[in-house]
Amino acid sequence: MLLPREELDRILNPRNDESYWLIELGKTHESKTKRGIKPAYNYAQIGKIKWNWAEKKLYILFFRRGKPKKNLNFLIEGDPRDIAQAILTAILIHFDTTIAIATPLTGLVISKGLLYLGRTSFEKSNKKKMNSDIKKKSK
Repeated sequence: MLLPREELDRILNPRNDESYWLIELGKTHESKTKRGIKPAYNYAQIGKIKWNWAEKKLYILFFRRGKPKKNLNFLIEGDPRDIAQAILTAILIHFDTTIAIATPLTGLVISKGLLYLGRTSFEKSNKKKMNSDIKKKSK
């Protein structure tokens, strides 16, 4: 799927930092309310929760043991527009989600840098965290 130029410019805009994209991601969470009543959500907090979930999934999608998976070097070196388009497409396909959610996720990956995801190995930390969560619940 090709994004319009305006959306790609928004994703690649350096002024749109992590906090901007967390708010945009949080805005994708809307619940049904009565007409005329606007819900009061903390969009940044909701975005952070969604990002924490998605970050682990993106790591699994793009990395293995802290290194980019084979054939993903084009996502590290190349034209920023092509990189953003490839990341967006991968998110749309892997998460089976809408463009409204995939755009802020792509913006977060671009603003943090794709290699940022490879710095922390979620493969080991997930097992440790899961075990500690189980211990806490059993007490």
